Amino acid sequence: MPKRLWLYLSVILPFNLYAHDIDIQISGKIKDSTCDIVQADRDKEVLLGDYRLQDLLQEGMSTRAIGFTISLENCGPDTDNVKIAFTGNAPTAKPELLALDNSSVTQLGIRLLDKDKNTIVLNNTQDGGVSYSLQPGQTAYSLQFYAQYVVLTTPVPAGPANATANLILTWP
Repeated sequence: MPKRLWLYLSVILPFNLYAHDIDIQISGKIKDSTCDIVQADRDKEVLLGDYRLQDLLQEGMSTRAIGFTISLENCGPDTDNVKIAFTGNAPTAKPELLALDNSSVTQLGIRLLDKDKNTIVLNNTQDGGVSYSLQPGQTAYSLQFYAQYVVLTTPVPAGPANATANLILTWP
């Protein structure tokens, strides 16, 4: 039978230990800062118009910007901004643009623009997208956007020029 050796240590601390209670107060605010999309704008159709082939002769050319709005209602009193992002298929050569549907002319893309006619980069969902400032206290808003065709390659043949995009609204 093996012999066991036991070792006992005694620790003497030169100070006294005390327990303390700490109060932590956590606070926040629940804000009413969202809106509803007006029912009529939930499936929006934007008509960009008809163009002559002679108006689309050079790569990079664009048509006039056509405006459209997305209307919001039932906005809470704390609503001061919304983040927007358009998503959809993009042409390989120009990922910031919206590609036309498979049954459409492939030599064109669509540029989406904000209220100031600055390009909204497609599929830019980082941090919820681009911030749109709103006036707090209003119960309804109209978000202004624009769209235009852009020539990707030439020659552009005649045919349909349709595309589908999704709009994502994020309330910070």
